[in-house]
Amino acid sequence: MQHTCLFYVDQEEALGAAARHLKEGLSRGERCVYVAVPGGAERARRALSAAGIPVRQREKRKDLRVLDARQVYLRQGRFNADATLALWRSAIESAGSEGRPGLRAAADMAWAYTWRVDDLLIPYESEVNRLAPLPANGLCLYPRDRLPAQTLQGTLCAHPWVEASGLRRENPYYIGPDEFRRGARTPSADEMLERLAALDRAFAFQAAKEREVLPILAHQFKTPLTAIHGFAESLLRHPNAKERIEFLQTIQRHAGRLAHLVDELLVLGRVGSSAGEPGPVGVRSLMSRAARDFEQIRRRKAIALEWGCAATLRARVRRGDVLQVLQSLLENALKVTPRGGRVGMSAVKAGGMVEFSVTDTGPGVSKQDLPHLFERFYRGRAGREADPLGTGLGLYIARRIVDAQGGRIWAESSGDGACFRFVLPAA
Repeated sequence: MQHTCLFYVDQEEALGAAARHLKEGLSRGERCVYVAVPGGAERARRALSAAGIPVRQREKRKDLRVLDARQVYLRQGRFNADATLALWRSAIESAGSEGRPGLRAAADMAWAYTWRVDDLLIPYESEVNRLAPLPANGLCLYPRDRLPAQTLQGTLCAHPWVEASGLRRENPYYIGPDEFRRGARTPSADEMLERLAALDRAFAFQAAKEREVLPILAHQFKTPLTAIHGFAESLLRHPNAKERIEFLQTIQRHAGRLAHLVDELLVLGRVGSSAGEPGPVGVRSLMSRAARDFEQIRRRKAIALEWGCAATLRARVRRGDVLQVLQSLLENALKVTPRGGRVGMSAVKAGGMVEFSVTDTGPGVSKQDLPHLFERFYRGRAGREADPLGTGLGLYIARRIVDAQGGRIWAESSGDGACFRFVLPAA
């Protein structure tokens, strides 16, 4: 489950964020819900329709429900945290029983200002995180200027994810439900306002970085194209046979880099919009296919590849997407592992998720590189040394695929080898 908060300035910002959130869920076949402020359901329908969602059609097909807060949070005229949690759990389970990949919800929480339920609301938001193993994605929309600083303070700390400037990131100020119950210290009101401002600045900076992608891509294409052009010109000057072969090999290498870059960009463009809905997939067959794809490379370097999992282990995923992640991690492991080394691939069931692992006996990942490995175009030292012509997109694409299917991916390294792990919903 991904539980996110967004602090909005006006209704236009709130409904715009909700529309983006729900559009993504509808494209994936998820059951979607929007909870409007009391009396605001019709206005929300109009706004979502204006944003490009065919609301009436989607409601008729039971893909989307637009509800009033009184139907969810304020049933029987009051807020009951336990009853609301039970309602969301039931809705998530109902979506799963229909064969949907999960539940996606967006809720305007401005009603909390009128009903003054601060003492119940923050513990409720914290307890929502105990639904984490379930396939759900919730966006809680809070009016920044209407709620007391103390409520904003607790709300931010109760959400593991935060959205601002159109970007969603893990929340550095999150406090888990167990710590919350133990009375973990939350920042003061002044500290919270400073942190909100810092988050805004950080997210605005990240949004600016996102806009820089085209110049970076242009550079990625220009380098091999310049090499191809230069060596092609040299060939036209009729060098001797030995030089001709060397030049052609260089052209072939850089053309291969271009083809690989285009392939990765095409995969990146398909993330989140693959044909078909997630379904039960045998994990062992995925691992077997990935191992077969790299058998020649493994033999060439005399690397021992050990892989396995329970024959009955199944994940609810899109097969092709997850195979792409395994192939990317396995390819990287084989590249950085020296001749005669070992690479491992395994999977186990962990609660309601399947945890995949790919390990290697390469040089490991430095502490400086570890936090940035899954960023777009980032290349760590080991990767640069193993493959100087790499694009820096493989791990970024893997992260996007895993995120899109309700999972999480991370890397671990103590300096001697590395372990890449990711979790996805079990079937």
